[in-house]
Amino acid sequence: MGIVILFVIGTLYRTAPETLPVAAARDISAAQIAVVSAASYETTVAPDSIASIFGTGLATQVAIGNDTDPNTSGIQLPTQLAGTTVEINGKRAPLFFVSPNQINLVLPGDTTIGPANVIVRASNGTTNTGTAQIVQADPALFPLNGTGTGVPAANFLRIKASGAQVHEDVFQWDAANQRFTPKPVDLGPSTEIVYLVLYGTALRYADRTSVRVLIGSEERSTTLFGANPNFVGVDQVNVPIPRSLIGRGIVSVSVAALGFGTSNLVDIWIGGGGGSGATPPQVTNFNVTDILAGSQLTILGTGFATTGLDDNVVKIAGGAPAKVMEATSSQLKVVVPFGSETGQVTVTTPQGTGSSSAPLRVRTSISGIVENTNKQPLSNVIVRINGSPGAGIPTIQTRTSDQGAFVLPDVPVGIHT
Repeated sequence: MGIVILFVIGTLYRTAPETLPVAAARDISAAQIAVVSAASYETTVAPDSIASIFGTGLATQVAIGNDTDPNTSGIQLPTQLAGTTVEINGKRAPLFFVSPNQINLVLPGDTTIGPANVIVRASNGTTNTGTAQIVQADPALFPLNGTGTGVPAANFLRIKASGAQVHEDVFQWDAANQRFTPKPVDLGPSTEIVYLVLYGTALRYADRTSVRVLIGSEERSTTLFGANPNFVGVDQVNVPIPRSLIGRGIVSVSVAALGFGTSNLVDIWIGGGGGSGATPPQVTNFNVTDILAGSQLTILGTGFATTGLDDNVVKIAGGAPAKVMEATSSQLKVVVPFGSETGQVTVTTPQGTGSSSAPLRVRTSISGIVENTNKQPLSNVIVRINGSPGAGIPTIQTRTSDQGAFVLPDVPVGIHT
């Protein structure tokens, strides 16, 4: 369960846990705040769910809430933290974290459905007000990167034929891009069952019989659903991963509850299945060490699918699939998608998924299409970034293609056309 602790802290405590400079006391009334789900950032929240408040002057310092009564079962969060309180319809909410610009809290379980008045009072007398939209349930999954999407706060639970249980990570650290990315799971032989254990919020008051989990193209019922007993405001969903998804690669996952909508999308990586006789592809090298978006990349390796171009799914740093132009068992020619980032290259076939040992460096660029007012492409148009010799920034220039497209290569980070 360590992953849940890591995630809740990493996502909910988004400001570094250190004291910030305290502004002089102010008397501000009716300053507006935003109340959103701490998992999905949607503007509807549910009783006993974890929410975030964003604004200014919410607290005079950063503080993290701890269990106020360790001798009592469960976790008793403080309702006042660093002098800050939050009232929802007149009742104080338990607080995880406060800072000048963000608060993380648990909505009281008896909060009435509908619009709720929210008042934030800081220790220096500053008052912020707003409205929260309270619903019975609104499925939301916690992502590890705190962006509302990507790798989930979750783990794989493998049940072996002997009955032994093994917990496995769903994530790996991408040092090049400083973020978590999906880690492949091998579904093993047919005698094993691998469950996806998801952690979210605002789920517990949905009708369990109506809850479904969509994994890739497969819809499944849950085997466990409800409040996690170890963490305040956190809900848990367990679902078996269908063996029909073996070798599918990175797929999206969401949770839906009848009458309460569908959660934000998160991503997991489904690799091969041991004992099935399948041999996943291997990525051994590229024809270049760095490349521009829109350029053709040759991938060298073994085990690529020759039954059809679409049987090879190629992704760079977990991004959008690259268009496969040619395929042999040992070589793929693909077009690097616009928006790609530096990272490992994965190739997924019906036999499983293979990943490059080294990242492919995608050069920083600006790309686009130039059109006239009738949305017709304009060819041979000069697109230029004027340099700044004093800052060491060169002038970068190119012309649009017959289709009006352009790519400005090796643009310094932060520069715009």
